[in-house]
Amino acid sequence: MFTAFKRSRTTSYHPCSNGMIECVNRQLKASLMCHTDSSWFEALPVVLLGIRSVLKEDLQFSSAELVYGEPLLLPGEFISPLPAEMQSISASDFVDRLRKHISRLHPVPASCHARGTSFVFKDLETCTYAMLRDDSIRGA
Repeated sequence: MFTAFKRSRTTSYHPCSNGMIECVNRQLKASLMCHTDSSWFEALPVVLLGIRSVLKEDLQFSSAELVYGEPLLLPGEFISPLPAEMQSISASDFVDRLRKHISRLHPVPASCHARGTSFVFKDLETCTYAMLRDDSIRGA
């Protein structure tokens, strides 16, 4: 072999056959579904920034660190220091404000629970037996 090419056995015109692409698409779709307050194309840049900046546990690096050689600066890191009037607040006033702010927060579910209930036939609620079909391939 004189070239540095490696042959890959994936279909070029049917990328959903490649499992890694499906995994990334699943993560991207789930992340976009959690942004119900905006359309998907408005949420896409923020979602992609989050996916690219998250730490991969097996590599101990983020995708952006592997591409650019250093971690990305996230929007929260661009915020300037507190103004002078906020720096003069006493510790007790700061704690009171922080408690009021935290008491107004509500928990956010870990996953998107926007889907409705699944459909169940009325007969299944009263029947005593049900046949389940298993189409999985069994080894020899």
